[in-house]
Amino acid sequence: MNKKLTQKDFDNFKESIEDLIKLYKESRLSKMKNTKESEEERLD
Repeated sequence: MNKKLTQKDFDNFKESIEDLIKLYKESRLSKMKNTKESEEERLD
């Protein structure tokens, strides 16, 4: 595997990583939101 990475390869790779990070952050945010809501429900 001594293939040189082209700029296009690298850009594609970077884009997919950024998408993964965005998805991860969004899912964590929604999880946190859900957790907060359920905590509030338990307090009531």
